[in-house]
Amino acid sequence: MVPYVPVTRLVEDDALATKNLERLEALRRQIGEASWQARIARAREREAIVQEVRRRMVEGCSQAEAIRGLNAKFTEQTISRWLAQYATSGLSGLIDSTGRLTTVGQKDPIAKPRSVAPRKTRSALSFIKWVGSKQSILPQLMPRMPRNFGRYFEPMVGSGVLFLSLRPKQAILADENPELVLCYQIVRDHVESLIRALGQHRNTSDHFHRLRAQVPSTLDPVERAARFIFLNKTCYNGLYRVNRDGHFNVPYGRDARANFLDFDTLRRVSAQLQGVQLRCGDFAEACQDAASGDLLYFDPPYLGTSPSSIRYSQQGFPELAHRRLATLVRELDRRGCLVMVSNSNQPLVRKLYLGYRIDVIQLRRTVNANAAGRAGWDELLIRNFDVPADHRKRHKDRPPHDRQLFLPLCSEQLPEVSGGAVYGDGSTPLQGAQSLADRRQGQIP
Repeated sequence: MVPYVPVTRLVEDDALATKNLERLEALRRQIGEASWQARIARAREREAIVQEVRRRMVEGCSQAEAIRGLNAKFTEQTISRWLAQYATSGLSGLIDSTGRLTTVGQKDPIAKPRSVAPRKTRSALSFIKWVGSKQSILPQLMPRMPRNFGRYFEPMVGSGVLFLSLRPKQAILADENPELVLCYQIVRDHVESLIRALGQHRNTSDHFHRLRAQVPSTLDPVERAARFIFLNKTCYNGLYRVNRDGHFNVPYGRDARANFLDFDTLRRVSAQLQGVQLRCGDFAEACQDAASGDLLYFDPPYLGTSPSSIRYSQQGFPELAHRRLATLVRELDRRGCLVMVSNSNQPLVRKLYLGYRIDVIQLRRTVNANAAGRAGWDELLIRNFDVPADHRKRHKDRPPHDRQLFLPLCSEQLPEVSGGAVYGDGSTPLQGAQSLADRRQGQIP
């Protein structure tokens, strides 16, 4: 005699089976074919164990006895968990947890766990994360800004949070990272196309590594910018780093809440970038037309006691570059520009900017494998304005202790210089530094 099964139960079983199939298809799309076959094979092995335990239980064994009778290499607790997952989700419940859906903001048949809800910072100013971002110290920077100035230059823009907070009427933003500058251009000029391109990405390890392996120059500019934002938001701690070949090499961040679909911020930044001039190249070339009354803010990779492991560009930023920057700052000072520089609290930095106002600012590191290592530390803010008259007078005629302070140590260390004049007299950076030193006979203003 065939046992009676209520029609409502048959309908529920069909609905559950359909839902489980939808979950499997969704997982397959998100994981990608490369790792799907291996993961589904492992899930089938687990399904066979679950089915064998169920068969033994039908024969009269308890669950514990059925599991122990398998002599499997898995613990009783693990197999019990598989039984529960299989009962509620079918085969999809036995797939590795690393393969579950992690994309936020997308319609998909998989119910999204609460842990993967979109996460937005309290007051995100920029559309990217950037090591050295000044968002955490804006309350200390803004009161130190001049009230009146002409154009605003930021030759090492990074995430651009100071520009976004300051909202200057005229701005020139620049960086030597072509991927970053292109991204700013697309956000400014094609933000809606960029948003549509970002909507095609998925926050999974396989998708991340597939995009990271792409050659950016082979992509459409909008796709290239979307790739940059996706990798920036889903990589480890938002760190941007390239190897000596210029290839992005930061590992996957494994953060299910990484919000690379922050469309509101993209549209707001796009509006603020309208009318802004964007440049790509060396910091000296980016501000060669700065004139009296213009405000310039430099935020270079910080000088440390040992070479940094973070390369923001293929060229890097060695000590020689810091000496070039100090020379340029003094030339901009002679032109009548207002200049601000952020750097680490190191003796050489204080020596390079002797005679200017130097404020110590406390902040918190955001990149460290150990959270305890993200402790507070000090950095310097150097300005050529708001300098007490007696302080400037005290150092005006004081000769430097190191006559090579503002010049490269030897000629073979000089980087290649391209483009036109950098200094006001039309000379190259080295020539400008030498002529400036000759004219001033080693004096520091």
